[in-house]
Amino acid sequence: MSTTQEVLQKCLKDLKSLNIYNTPYLTVHTSMKSINEKALTPQILLECLRQSISPSSHLIVPTLSYISTENAGDVFNVRTTPSDVGLFPETVRKLFPQNRSLHPTHSVCVFGDNSEKMCLDHFKDSTPAGKYSPLSINLHNDGLIMMIGCGPFPNTTMHAVEELVNPGYLFSDKKRYSIIDINQNRSIKEYLPHGFKTVMQRYDRLIELLSRNDYLQGELFSAGVLVIKCSAILKKAVPVLEKLPYYFVDEIN
Repeated sequence: MSTTQEVLQKCLKDLKSLNIYNTPYLTVHTSMKSINEKALTPQILLECLRQSISPSSHLIVPTLSYISTENAGDVFNVRTTPSDVGLFPETVRKLFPQNRSLHPTHSVCVFGDNSEKMCLDHFKDSTPAGKYSPLSINLHNDGLIMMIGCGPFPNTTMHAVEELVNPGYLFSDKKRYSIIDINQNRSIKEYLPHGFKTVMQRYDRLIELLSRNDYLQGELFSAGVLVIKCSAILKKAVPVLEKLPYYFVDEIN
């Protein structure tokens, strides 16, 4: 059985091989189950990720809550609303509610020098992945996206790509949400949420558009890891979506 120190060192070694240190932003999606290392807790993984990027970098962990917020009567509490997207983001948002952005359905946790401003500014958006979303900021500033054990399918940054083009399936009807911030102040705000009622997301198709220089593959324990350059997504995915608006979805009969 591996000791905590051995797991920590192995995790840091695997992450170092992925050449992420100098990225200005790193968005991480993770399947803890796929990593398949019991001694690697979400807390240890978070610490390793933070150590594996430079002090000037920003780590972004999506903590989406579109189901939990709806189930709570369209009320989002930055301290208590659960994340709907797995053990790692749920652990991160519980430990660091002060690092969670103010958005009712597509919040993220951000770590870095500018994290407080990024989290507060997200409240300015009225869509899930607008210009103030940390996911969108990463997309437009030469950052990286890391998929650990989950493949390219759950790439939430693709929502920011879709919002640049606005394909017909993207948005639903306007809705009012109640937002409760870290100091328990409540605001009521109208948003234009995503729809996806008649389509199934197929963000795995992004890889078909990229060259081998646009992404890096590696491993973290038993999990495959994919690291994608955001600059390549902007350059190659946006033009395809403009020509073929349904390229990244399948219609549901």
